[in-house]
Amino acid sequence: MISLSSIAQKIKLIEGDLAPLKGETSIVVKFTYDHMRVGKFDKEEDYVAKKTADYKKRAWQGDNWAKSWASDRERMFEPKFIELFEKETEMTVKKEAKYTLIFKTIFTEPGYNVPMITHENARIDAEVWIVETAGEKVIAKYR
Repeated sequence: MISLSSIAQKIKLIEGDLAPLKGETSIVVKFTYDHMRVGKFDKEEDYVAKKTADYKKRAWQGDNWAKSWASDRERMFEPKFIELFEKETEMTVKKEAKYTLIFKTIFTEPGYNVPMITHENARIDAEVWIVETAGEKVIAKYR
């Protein structure tokens, strides 16, 4: 877990500590996107509705974009997180383990580029909770 903090852009311990994980070799990982803000939108649903409407001006593209927006999480982002997590820590992600890492995406900036005028890089803000799998007692929270 210590090397995970070294590859993150900014990470701050909010509460708890990782001492209970000492000696653990596996962990469950869950991802949540509840109440996620996107770009200038306070609700992800509003962002998706706007982008879908924009893309619908190009026939079938709006519905396809909305499906990809949701499915890319399971298809690309979550597996890549797990791959890098396992590479950078000494833990293996399993379906059952004593502890669970809950990765809560709270803000997504999809990024944009208007050549020679402005741009914004894609990024996310998230909280990471480490909890006991049985009962979900919080061990540590990072942001």
